[in-house]
Amino acid sequence: MTAGEGLAARAPYRFCREIEQASGHGIMAVQYMAAALDLKPLLDDWVEPGRLEDFRRACRRYGLKVLPDVRFLNVRLEDVPRDVVGRDRLTSTVAYAAPLGGREGQIHVYVSRHARLLRHGMWYPLIVKGRVIHTPYTDTLRYGELLGYPDCCVRFFARKNNWSRYSYLYEAFKNTQGHAHRLCNPFLKDTCYSYIYHMPCSYRCRATISAAGGLRARLNRLEPALVKEIDAAASGPFLVLYERDFLGFDGRLRGDELEYNDVFRLQPWSGPDPLLEALRRGSRVRLKGRRLEIGRGAVTLRRLRLPLEDWAPRFPFIIEFGRG
Repeated sequence: MTAGEGLAARAPYRFCREIEQASGHGIMAVQYMAAALDLKPLLDDWVEPGRLEDFRRACRRYGLKVLPDVRFLNVRLEDVPRDVVGRDRLTSTVAYAAPLGGREGQIHVYVSRHARLLRHGMWYPLIVKGRVIHTPYTDTLRYGELLGYPDCCVRFFARKNNWSRYSYLYEAFKNTQGHAHRLCNPFLKDTCYSYIYHMPCSYRCRATISAAGGLRARLNRLEPALVKEIDAAASGPFLVLYERDFLGFDGRLRGDELEYNDVFRLQPWSGPDPLLEALRRGSRVRLKGRRLEIGRGAVTLRRLRLPLEDWAPRFPFIIEFGRG
């Protein structure tokens, strides 16, 4: 991590660069590299309608085939009418389905080297004619396999991905034996600083380490500067509240106290952010259960009690990743 800037500016790379440029974002760049190397069987992404043809051409250069699925019109949950059936079951995806051909929103696409896999893609919860349409549970499990996720992680996800009961990242934390391994770090998956795009069953999952390690070895020959930056960023430490609320630090975890020079958000955030502002005034933090103590030097600046629930259970923890 780089103090004052959060994540460092990403190293220039050439492999799959055209795909990033065509998609309009670099979030999935490493996953496209994995697919192009035939290390990831299938992936899905979103592309602006006006970029779709350029995106197809860029993917073809790397032997990747594209199947457009449906157009997403994303909205805020508070803008969804109360009479929409299933509204209370929407989580992180809040969107209306629209036919292909329009210019608004984003087109959901499936990408693979293998044409036969494209038709097996899973849909996301979408609002269609006043009703939220969910994917069948069995399709969700099958989709994890098609995306190339380890079987143990797919099984664990099937048991623990219940936003009303669990904080999945905390469940994986409890399931971790020994020190967390940086190849199992999922917190940077939406920043292009991660070798994985799934939620591992633990932060020391052997199957995840094996798969991510194989991708890292291939990329280290193709794009060593990018690999160096990913390795540095993946170490952390991180303060995790739940899946959509966590922060990264330029610092070190010493016993039960985190000493840091800088703190930053790793996911989009809108509106006031009192926790981030409080942490920016400090240089050390200690977490005991739900009690967060923020200090600078020998002075305690603030003590906070983190709530159990917002719209999903919150079980806070601090984690730092190592090589082995």
